[in-house]
Amino acid sequence: QKQMGLWRTPARRVFAHFSRVLRGGLLALCAGGIFVSASARASEEDSATAQVGILTALSLIAEEDMDFGKIAPTPAGGTVVMPASSAPSCTTTGGLVHTGACQTARFAGYGVLNQVVRIKLPPSGRITLVGPGTSMLIDNLAIGAPTGLTYVGNGVGFVRYRISSTSGIFDFRIGGRLNVNANQAGGIYDGQLEVRIEYN
Repeated sequence: QKQMGLWRTPARRVFAHFSRVLRGGLLALCAGGIFVSASARASEEDSATAQVGILTALSLIAEEDMDFGKIAPTPAGGTVVMPASSAPSCTTTGGLVHTGACQTARFAGYGVLNQVVRIKLPPSGRITLVGPGTSMLIDNLAIGAPTGLTYVGNGVGFVRYRISSTSGIFDFRIGGRLNVNANQAGGIYDGQLEVRIEYN
């Protein structure tokens, strides 16, 4: 007997923050699934966030942000490409200056051994970040670096995997390409990264 259901993670905030730092005018940028931050303050005390992801049967949770590191825009604009791997290295075009971490979004699910799952990204593999300047597009969203999953094939709008971990717990990462506009204005840009999963 086949058990089927469609689960959707709560829409997660995609966050991009451009703030001027140092003399070079470097701009900080991050985007992702769930957003977790620890503030940097000039004080003797500070705090960090402790968290744990609890998976229930036939569920999907967002575990890590997508972080494009630090970027200084150019008069011509450009792109930052981050592959969907466990240790990605961001590459840039258009002369963008980039430094800092490249971190893919990471999601985890829980089913049973040999169960087929279908994972769907946002329509056309795109999300839009909106802020004080011109909106920025993240496109070419892709799934990669699956753990506990074996690729089966592509369906209509879905990528199919079979759960290969005996525990039924699996995870995967999402990378993409950030399109930075010419002379991108400083400020906070955000949007939604919504991932759907169907368990069969």
